[in-house]
Amino acid sequence: RRRHTSFTSDWSSDVCSSDLKEDGIFVAVAAGNSFGYFQTEGLSYPAASSYVVPVSAVGPTGQLASFSQRQDRALAAPGVNIKSTIPDHRGNADDIGNDWSYATGTSMASPYLAGISVLVREAMQFAGATHVSQHDIYTVLRDTADSVWDPITSQHYPRVNVEEALHSVMPKDDYGSDAATAFELGDISTHKAVSGWISHLNDQDHFTFLAGQ
Repeated sequence: RRRHTSFTSDWSSDVCSSDLKEDGIFVAVAAGNSFGYFQTEGLSYPAASSYVVPVSAVGPTGQLASFSQRQDRALAAPGVNIKSTIPDHRGNADDIGNDWSYATGTSMASPYLAGISVLVREAMQFAGATHVSQHDIYTVLRDTADSVWDPITSQHYPRVNVEEALHSVMPKDDYGSDAATAFELGDISTHKAVSGWISHLNDQDHFTFLAGQ
């Protein structure tokens, strides 16, 4: 089974194993939270590795977070005030695993992107794609991303757009979506079975037919 994962790290190295990528695993890695200090493009390790997908963080307005490291290769995803589960010892320590809290950072954005990659892989496979690689998924996410302007670096950076990514790989709508493009079923005197797929959340299918006696 293909897996999707996200990483973050404070240590540095010149290389990153390509084993995960070669196995078809999508590896999303936190870009780093030091932009406020350096005020220039750059990625922390292992996000700087060419074998992984670096992930920057955006806030509620969709703009890059002030702390988030950024670079043209990185994809941006929500990473500010993200609610998630936390270990009991960081919560109320009542020996019940039901604790939640909010956290901010590119470490919050990377699992968000890893989750999106699962949806894109499933959509691609549903459409008939086989042997889907990390590069395949990254290309879809990159090609359908929104462009975010950063006034500090005077650069545009890609912010992932889940809806556009999924729409781009799903099969074309198999039946008409309104009365004008309704699919003609012909004459029906007894019964007729029709099958297809839901191509998007607002998908509607319209049919016309002539009822026989």
